[in-house]
Amino acid sequence: VIEEQEIAYKTSMNKLCSSYTAEAFAIKAALELMEKEAEERPNTIVILTDSKSTLQAIKNNLNVYKNKYDREIRRRHFTLEEEHNKRKIYIWIPAHEGIMGNEMVDQLAKVATGEEEDTLQL
Repeated sequence: VIEEQEIAYKTSMNKLCSSYTAEAFAIKAALELMEKEAEERPNTIVILTDSKSTLQAIKNNLNVYKNKYDREIRRRHFTLEEEHNKRKIYIWIPAHEGIMGNEMVDQLAKVATGEEEDTLQL
């Protein structure tokens, strides 16, 4: 969800995909979009997530290589920083607490679950 543009994205993932992988994929996709649109973005990018485990993996260099999306997150994080001079702030928010963007994402996830899945290598 990109609030200032009133845009939301969703995708369906393999039914065997863990919630951790889905959360990591979502953060990776957000960073990918920010990288593509770097010139139009503010100097500080804020990413909100209700996944503590994903944030811990991003922060912890030792665990980052266990999931390909974690690796991609770190790569894009540093590309945004080094090549585009963008500061990233990752904020954990509690799930199911009525936070507008998070509730919207939860609804989109439910819709995407019922759709034909995209083929993503895990």
